[in-house]
Amino acid sequence: MRIPLFTNLLLITLVSISLQAVAQTPPDLAPRQMTDRELGEFYLAKSKKQKTIGFVMLGGGIAFQLIGAAIASQDVYSENTGAAILVTTGFFSMIGSIPLFISSARNKGRAEILLRNENIPLGHIPNAPRIIPAVGIKYKIGR
Repeated sequence: MRIPLFTNLLLITLVSISLQAVAQTPPDLAPRQMTDRELGEFYLAKSKKQKTIGFVMLGGGIAFQLIGAAIASQDVYSENTGAAILVTTGFFSMIGSIPLFISSARNKGRAEILLRNENIPLGHIPNAPRIIPAVGIKYKIGR
């Protein structure tokens, strides 16, 4: 049985998106030459992209498994390698999304650390100043 064109295009899209997530590097500057704010914004953008790609891979994996199961359920007694390939690809796509979610959380944590002491932009409040300095409390523990 032939695999539908839609599933081939979906597989190619998932593979290309996951390769782009792995190959993402900082813009033209080495991380040590960037300011904390620039590096924090880079890590935050990278985190958002990785999370989006993780959800796409998870959703695509679920779709592959459902399509493969639907194809296999039409004729239970025949060997259908197309359905088995779709189910297997869907499984590995779902498993492949786990490292993307983990690295997304790690990059978000890095961004939060770098952006913690920066000014907070408040562009959504009308007639408010564009930047309000952050306020924190420091406690000394021990000697």
